[in-house]
Amino acid sequence: MNNKIYTQEKKGNYIIRKFSNLVESEELKWHKDADNRKVFVIEGANWKLQMDNELPIELKEGNEYYIPKESFHRVIKGTTPLKIKIFEGVILPSKTLKEEKTTIPNLSKISIFETPYRYGSQMWIEHIESRRKMLGKISMSESETETLRTNIGKDVLFNGKMVMLDTPYLIEENGQEGFEVFVQDGKNIKKIKHLNESSKSNAIIKKVVVSENIFRK
Repeated sequence: MNNKIYTQEKKGNYIIRKFSNLVESEELKWHKDADNRKVFVIEGANWKLQMDNELPIELKEGNEYYIPKESFHRVIKGTTPLKIKIFEGVILPSKTLKEEKTTIPNLSKISIFETPYRYGSQMWIEHIESRRKMLGKISMSESETETLRTNIGKDVLFNGKMVMLDTPYLIEENGQEGFEVFVQDGKNIKKIKHLNESSKSNAIIKKVVVSENIFRK
């Protein structure tokens, strides 16, 4: 995560980190940490923590939360500044973040452009499939209908590596930022590059993927 969006100070065996509530939501990206972490919330109202394939839970003052290493997660901004204490390299307890129950939404009723899950995650794929099953049965926007009629979210093998079809991967070449997409062409898989351009069918998906920064090569 870009450290320009917070300030921090090392104190003994922990870090004090402060987030401004004026930070742009798009700057709070999905990311992984190299070590297990325990996070103690000192102060902050209405901030949330979201683990991969799960819904956000509220970060409550006085509570501690455990984040396993190499696990995608993000914070969602609240209404006042957030101040936390971070302990790194801790041993995880048997229970981590599932203490607080959340209601699983009916994904078939939510546009894929409003998914609560990380792009590329298993729940994101399940969301796409649930909406795909509703094609022709409920009203959807033209952009969503066109996107669901592609192979977006489907895994294929390309040059010995698993990739997702019709799913933009952020790239940068010669100082130009763009994205590349793997598409089905008969029995073959092709890689198509787009630099500083987008098509009608994937413009919204591209915008969100780029802002989440999870498919960067």
